[in-house]
Amino acid sequence: EDGRVLYVGKATNLRTRVRSYFGSDDRRKIGPLLRDTQRIDHKSTSSTLEAEVLEMRLIHHFEPAYNRDGTRWRSSVYVKVDSGRS
Repeated sequence: EDGRVLYVGKATNLRTRVRSYFGSDDRRKIGPLLRDTQRIDHKSTSSTLEAEVLEMRLIHHFEPAYNRDGTRWRSSVYVKVDSGRS
């Protein structure tokens, strides 16, 4: 309703990932997330690496309430990969 991003995650198989939340035995952790969820959006990527980078960027940008592990972004190290060509 208010457009807040609650959680950012990646999945190889989106259908399986979404179903796992609704069929989970550990409802204590995801119950509040499911109650608050009004819409699920997705974005396809070309590779696993692209998915990893996108996930980190989205977590950093939105700071979702249910991505506790992703809140350590500020203490991360950045790596720049260069082809070495001039």
